Amino acid sequence: HYFKKNLSYIGFGGHGNQVRDVIHIKDVCEIITLQIKNLKLTYNNTFNIGGGLKNSISLKNLTRKCEIITKNKIKFKRIPNTSIFDIPYFVTDNKKVQKIYKWKPKRIIDDILKDIYYWLSDNKKLKKYFK
Repeated sequence: HYFKKNLSYIGFGGHGNQVRDVIHIKDVCEIITLQIKNLKLTYNNTFNIGGGLKNSISLKNLTRKCEIITKNKIKFKRIPNTSIFDIPYFVTDNKKVQKIYKWKPKRIIDDILKDIYYWLSDNKKLKKYFK
């Protein structure tokens, strides 16, 4: 949206109804720091870390939010065919990491998207690296 490039909704009819969760890089850094400081809790454990239910959104609704933030409306191509590897709904279950580290994501979707927008605005010189 920021770069006004065309995008595609891929799979499941190409309507953008797939749901994913999003997480802010600062939340990721916080849990990594906690894990480094408490390596004995991390040892031999696997943790799911993501935005969770609170930060889940369909691609179509994410598009709407991005249009509001960027004030850009872009065209979407519908690619109806679904990869055998794609799933219609994925939201991270953070229960284990929340229990062990007393951690959960702090930032909400609207703030995550605004932070991405402002970061891109402040770093326009890096545009050549985004395709």
